[in-house]
Amino acid sequence: MKTLILAFGFKLDRVHGSHHIFVHDDVPELINIQNVKGNMKRYQIRQFLAIVEKYNLQLESQV
Repeated sequence: MKTLILAFGFKLDRVHGSHHIFVHDDVPELINIQNVKGNMKRYQIRQFLAIVEKYNLQLESQV
């Protein structure tokens, strides 16, 4: 999931315990994901997808 978040242009801002906080230059909202035994919480996936849709984010092309 982290790879997908990064592919949409987010950058890892900080890690606090199991929380990984991502920021995007064009999005005022943060992405907060938790690593719980190798899995991400379902509501966090829904929040990420909602932000992608709300800000019409596109996957960045690979150079």
